[in-house]
Amino acid sequence: MPIAMISKVALVRCTDYRAQTLDNALSEALGLIGGWETFIKPGDCVLIKPNFIAPRPPEVPAQTDGRLILAIARQLKPLAGRILVGDSTAWGSARKNASLVGLNEENLASAGAEIVEFNRPVRVMIDTPAGPRRVCLDQTVLEADKIINVPKLKAHQQLVLSGALKNAFGAVVGKRKAWWHCRYGEDAADFTQMIVGVYQAITPVLNIVDAVVAMQGQGPINGKPKQIGALLGATDAAAVDRVCAELIGLDGQLEMLNAAKRSGAGATELEDIELVGESLEGLRVDDFAFAVMMPLAFTPLRVCQSIFRQLRILMRERREKRRK
Repeated sequence: MPIAMISKVALVRCTDYRAQTLDNALSEALGLIGGWETFIKPGDCVLIKPNFIAPRPPEVPAQTDGRLILAIARQLKPLAGRILVGDSTAWGSARKNASLVGLNEENLASAGAEIVEFNRPVRVMIDTPAGPRRVCLDQTVLEADKIINVPKLKAHQQLVLSGALKNAFGAVVGKRKAWWHCRYGEDAADFTQMIVGVYQAITPVLNIVDAVVAMQGQGPINGKPKQIGALLGATDAAAVDRVCAELIGLDGQLEMLNAAKRSGAGATELEDIELVGESLEGLRVDDFAFAVMMPLAFTPLRVCQSIFRQLRILMRERREKRRK
């Protein structure tokens, strides 16, 4: 039986993405859970793992805001030996998608960071209650000394909520993610258990949730902005997702949290979470619009269409690069 645990989640007010606002909110959140030195040791290679799902600009809040990533990198710079920013996208390259949320080689370099593409798959066995599963994780993820998981809080048309646990799925390289939808999507419990297994395999030392502007409606890509004005930080992804659910009016009965509970992957009940900083009542939104739910399983045809779409997008990126 999983052992009940008390997890600390920092919830702080962050009203906008201005540099000073983000810097203050990050410092406050990290101070509430121990400070950067608790998680990062001098010389560590640190991977910042945002959500770079698709080529969308900041006004479509499908991706972690680039200004938050820069703020994190700037605060890490005095400690870390190397700072990487990477993700396995659904469409487009990590570099292109990052550029659309304001990240380029120049401003990343000034913050001491660099973009990496997840294109070096390594087969890894993960444990789930249904048995071992083989997944292909990126070598960068496996080689990093420390991982900081930085999801965007979003409604999700297949899993209701996309947060810290779901963001771990981006460690799986390329269209293998779509294949998992095809193979295991008929059973939501099995699918979410696999994602929790990936999270446990990569073991981020810290989860920082971008809930300044969330995505409501048809997330994780086609929803609309929803101002929440919050930043959350925790070592426990399940606990921070539970608080996120409460922030937007969910009771926490989610497949992803149920999977985390079965795996003993973190605290999934409010009584097992110590909330520090702002109160839920001060930041909770009552009118968050959730997605119209869609099937979790992908058909083989849909997987093929997704692959061809990605190829077209990457070819277009290459043509644009050559023209420049």
